[in-house]
Amino acid sequence: MGHVKIILSTANGTCAGNLTRTDAEVSIRNRLTGSSPEARLVVNARAEISPDSLERIVRGTLQQGVTDQVVARIDHLRSLSPRRPVPTHRYVNIV
Repeated sequence: MGHVKIILSTANGTCAGNLTRTDAEVSIRNRLTGSSPEARLVVNARAEISPDSLERIVRGTLQQGVTDQVVARIDHLRSLSPRRPVPTHRYVNIV
């Protein structure tokens, strides 16, 4: 896993979570108080897994939160496998 970042926004504010290591706890910034009829969740994940597998995990996890009172709708989802970086400059000697 490279990182998993989530941002949850409601009318009452925004809460963000960040995980950069599998052996660490999630770092959470801000806390939401009260209830809200709507929320928007943004998930940004970089992991050593196929885009299709990652998409299945995200969809399945969202579906687990669905109840009679909670509806999940995906407005936008993009999974990709970026190409390996190709640096434009390389150092001949390390200084």
